Amino acid sequence: MTLKVIDVLQTLDLNARLFLNNNVSEIKKDEQEAIAVDFINYIGSIFCVDYGMYTEDLKNIVDYQDKFNELSVAEKEKMIGSLKSRIEKYSPTATNSIIRNKHMNNTNGILEVTNVEIENFLLEFLNYIN
Repeated sequence: MTLKVIDVLQTLDLNARLFLNNNVSEIKKDEQEAIAVDFINYIGSIFCVDYGMYTEDLKNIVDYQDKFNELSVAEKEKMIGSLKSRIEKYSPTATNSIIRNKHMNNTNGILEVTNVEIENFLLEFLNYIN
């Protein structure tokens, strides 16, 4: 079972839209969106894919749901397992990455969230997907 990178990115993309729409967190909404977008773009960059997602892209949920193939349960489990290790590698530099990519989010390069909070937020997101 080989996962296509685009299927992983699109699964993360749709689930980020749904998760952020329903998530209650102490992290500011614009920071939650910036974390999700930066992480999804980070995953794409690992595989040389410029997914080019912006926080504005998160607003449209309904039209997006029909545009990709849903992963099977086994494929999701494989994806989640792989992404947990990617979160561990991403989180120590997450705030710097989000600030560096401020043109793709609404934070204006100012974050109140820590790398540890980002890691916990992303783990919550993966639990939501699973």
